[in-house]
Amino acid sequence: MPADPATIEELDNAYLSAIARRLLGDPEVEVTGFQLIADPFEFPRFGEKRFYLIEFGYRAGGANGRGSVILRVMPEMDAVMMLTGDTEHRELKAFNAGLYQKIPKTFHIPYLHVIDRPERGQFWAFVEDVRPEMAALGMHAALSDDTLRTILSHLAAFHAAFWQRDDILSLPWLMSLRQPVDYFYRCVVDIIDGMGDAAESRRYIIERWPWFPEGVRNLLGSLEPATRQAIDRLYREPEGLLQKVSGLPITLCHYDFDNRNLGMRNGPEGPQTVVIDWEILGQGCLRPTSYGSCRTNSRLTPRSWWVTTWTNWNAIWGTQ
Repeated sequence: MPADPATIEELDNAYLSAIARRLLGDPEVEVTGFQLIADPFEFPRFGEKRFYLIEFGYRAGGANGRGSVILRVMPEMDAVMMLTGDTEHRELKAFNAGLYQKIPKTFHIPYLHVIDRPERGQFWAFVEDVRPEMAALGMHAALSDDTLRTILSHLAAFHAAFWQRDDILSLPWLMSLRQPVDYFYRCVVDIIDGMGDAAESRRYIIERWPWFPEGVRNLLGSLEPATRQAIDRLYREPEGLLQKVSGLPITLCHYDFDNRNLGMRNGPEGPQTVVIDWEILGQGCLRPTSYGSCRTNSRLTPRSWWVTTWTNWNAIWGTQ
């Protein structure tokens, strides 16, 4: 690879040629020109990530062609990262550690190159333009049983590949089972309590998402009193849950595995599930009901998410 550019303006044909060679698998590719299109996606996004569609022309083997890649530009920190405890840009570290290469080929991970330069606040990922694959699955579509069966078999292969792999699960930058408690759980509790003694990290989230507290309160207020009380207690007293799961076998989990981050394509050896957004990749434990979220996530209302999540926790870990 040529030297990484420090700014969008420094992108040039020579650098993008190296990206295009990875995309097309052809060492002779030379980019002859390109166009940057900011914010090419129609759907809303959380956080402060920026996206650029890079459309390019190229020459290879005496012929000309056209291609495209997506550049994801991540901030040093935003509300999403603070809420999930992603203080180290996990998806970039996973690429540089070669972790994506260890994932079974039933998943297709479309990352081509990353730049992880915290000393200059630069966190970039060049990703295949998988918009057609994402559209083939549908962000909010009700999936057929055949499609679900395929996706779940691919997910099972992924979990099996990293089952009790201490050499990988001990990587210090992966999300731990405790991090959702230290970040998300405590933020919810502070919101319920009116943010009176909230830590600076939680105030950071609320300043950037002023709608978040009202949303949490409205969701809790829509629940039956017994369910609301149980969820409130779980968020305030999570140690019992952590103790129950601490002795269970663990594996690697994506943690945001639903239609928004999935696509389908025909790979060299059959169907592949395209998986993007590995920002909260980390340790996790499984029970059979864990796979139900893949079927229901795209169809749940916010209120039913709370109820379904609580029901699953109660069924799996016997929380009362």
